[in-house]
Amino acid sequence: MQNLAIVFSGHIRDTCKNVDLHNSTLHFLRGCNTEFRCDVFIHTWMTLDKTNQESSQPCLDKIVHFMKPKAFTREYQNVSLYKSSEFG
Repeated sequence: MQNLAIVFSGHIRDTCKNVDLHNSTLHFLRGCNTEFRCDVFIHTWMTLDKTNQESSQPCLDKIVHFMKPKAFTREYQNVSLYKSSEFG
């Protein structure tokens, strides 16, 4: 059986309020593990999104509980980069 790394990256936003997303993610991971040895990794930011400064930690704790990632990290985001970017 081959190994497969799955990386979830980005703002958490309303992930913990979305029951359908939770269920579909669990379904995907169960299916993945029938064909591969799937390792989950998570990268997110300290806040829910760049405009909502609420901490992402409570939601990340729930995500870690049900996804059981091999590793995860939260970083501070430099919002000033968005102001100078043509993509922000």
